[in-house]
Amino acid sequence: MKLSPFDIATLNEIFKFDSDDNQRLSSRESGKLEFKEAFHFGSADDYAKTMAAFANAAGGYLVFGIKDKPRTLIGLKSDAFDSLDPAKLTQTLNSILAPEIKWDLFAHEVKGKRVGIIYIHEATTKPVLCLKTTKEVQEGAIYYRYRGRSEKIRYPELRQLLDNERQKERELWTHTLQRMARIGIENIGLLNSITGEVSGREG
Repeated sequence: MKLSPFDIATLNEIFKFDSDDNQRLSSRESGKLEFKEAFHFGSADDYAKTMAAFANAAGGYLVFGIKDKPRTLIGLKSDAFDSLDPAKLTQTLNSILAPEIKWDLFAHEVKGKRVGIIYIHEATTKPVLCLKTTKEVQEGAIYYRYRGRSEKIRYPELRQLLDNERQKERELWTHTLQRMARIGIENIGLLNSITGEVSGREG
């Protein structure tokens, strides 16, 4: 059974605190974690850049309610995160990124303070790229997560990403051909998804 991205062990790993200051986090931004002080829907294009970077890498967490320098738990100061309409954010992200990315929202209480978390799943089809230029992103750009930064992808990572996609396609075709062989070519029917016509022995 697959664990929730918000299981208690993961949350405890995200919210680790210094022993001498129980409000200052010892956890650091990384290839799978980024902190934000507040959530504002007007900053969706900034979030889109980070979310695309996570989706093109191994997935990751955007956490709201953490002040930077020093990294301190302050909690959310408005209800913008709690009142967020997921459909509205999805629509905004889909206008900026393609293919569509998968993400989950979670509100969590830490030391009596409320924080917001968006978990971005690793994309099943890569690369996720930008459809238009905004203040934070550039049309045609592919963003990738490097340690604690979301940047335009570099050649080694892009090549690896594309090689992985080709390998997935080869494995899919191999699996399909193996199934056809088990069924028997003479028993296969092909559906034309455009015309609706089925070809094969049975018509």
